[in-house]
Amino acid sequence: MSGIYTWTINLLGATSVIIVLYLMNRLKLFSWDFSMFFVVLNYMFFYFPWLVKEILISAIATALIILNPRSRPKSKSGEVKMLQETAFGKLIFSSSITLTPGTVTISIAKNKVLIHALDQSSISNLSSGRMNRVVAKFEGK
Repeated sequence: MSGIYTWTINLLGATSVIIVLYLMNRLKLFSWDFSMFFVVLNYMFFYFPWLVKEILISAIATALIILNPRSRPKSKSGEVKMLQETAFGKLIFSSSITLTPGTVTISIAKNKVLIHALDQSSISNLSSGRMNRVVAKFEGK
């Protein structure tokens, strides 16, 4: 972002969002399903703060691994089973893995995700299933 926040720029941004939503509705690309509103609220107030906390914890752990002069990072790859059934749930889970520092989602199979991590502890944390359960709960399971 440019860092310039004037009324004109904010008004143009809001107007463009309204125009895009209007066009998507006219082209039948967007469904005004009211239940999606609750999914977005759930995401904003419960999942997003949890994810930010996990990103901060992972950032600190990654920084300690990198800055420790006595240890060398030993990157690993591993598979983690997904509890998610919908494409949206799988997207949220794999994106959450990639957002946390030190881990990257390489590929997604039917119910498994291949992860590359800076160290084995990251894969172990993901294999424990905590993030998996949180995303599955967000998905509605």
